Amino acid sequence: MIEILRETLARLRRGESVMHVTVLAAQEAPRGAGAKLAVFEDGAVLGTVGGGETERGVIETARRALKERRSFIEEARSCGGRATLLFRCVRPEEAETLREALTLAQAGKPARMETRLSGAMEMQAVSGGTGAHAACSEDGETFSEPLSAGRAYVFGGGHVSRALCPLLARTGFCVTVLDDREDVLTESAFPDAEARIVGPLAQSAARISLEPNDFVVVMTHGHHLDYEVLRETLRQPLAYVGMIGSKKKIGAISARLLADGIPQERIDSVHMPIGLAIGAETPEEIAVSIAAEMIRCRAVRAGSTKL
Repeated sequence: MIEILRETLARLRRGESVMHVTVLAAQEAPRGAGAKLAVFEDGAVLGTVGGGETERGVIETARRALKERRSFIEEARSCGGRATLLFRCVRPEEAETLREALTLAQAGKPARMETRLSGAMEMQAVSGGTGAHAACSEDGETFSEPLSAGRAYVFGGGHVSRALCPLLARTGFCVTVLDDREDVLTESAFPDAEARIVGPLAQSAARISLEPNDFVVVMTHGHHLDYEVLRETLRQPLAYVGMIGSKKKIGAISARLLADGIPQERIDSVHMPIGLAIGAETPEEIAVSIAAEMIRCRAVRAGSTKL
């Protein structure tokens, strides 16, 4: 969502219109409600609503509708299923609405885009809300979709973090990377991060405003730093906490946390060793296993029926 919002806003500011195609509802289709693609005036496409021949047809329809500046709702069939698609022409005069939506999305906090499905199909960015799914209202008049798929705080800027950050960003997480080494935490090393925080890690962990829907990944450059970050972050409920490390390291840190008064159930909730067991060895493979575990956790919390 963030990537589509960012590129759409850039095009609107140049005076161009953009066609957004969004899945409103689906039955046995490759993508569910909220899947989105954008078609631009130069023919470029960003995002997907399912792929294959059906999507090619959807893109051609979107290109024609963009030239005519039309917005409408249409049914599409794909792989034995069907989907209801919203073709919404976003115009330059709506740039402020998109700017508000992008600001909310980049903040990573609960926020939604609401689109009226009749008349002028007006859009509105709204902060707050707890719904994890995109869905139509009961009266069918409004479609609401989350602007952010979760905030992820990655403590440590090493090799695995550099491989993990782009994976998280491309799967909807709003990523903040933290490290105490300024030369490590550079923009060139983490171009996909929404924020980079340089400073003592324990102090940073205590300072940032963590919320119950946030994800925390701990992989600093020292065992004592991992322990200090966990000690701070485990004092509050979070959607996900994971730490990289060996069984020996995990045992030692767990014992210290328990001695510090962290309840055993909170310690047991930490994913350690972090990531799904896929036999990962390289930083890139480990990053894939971590991202997969976080996506699965997010899906479970959202009540996904695909697990």
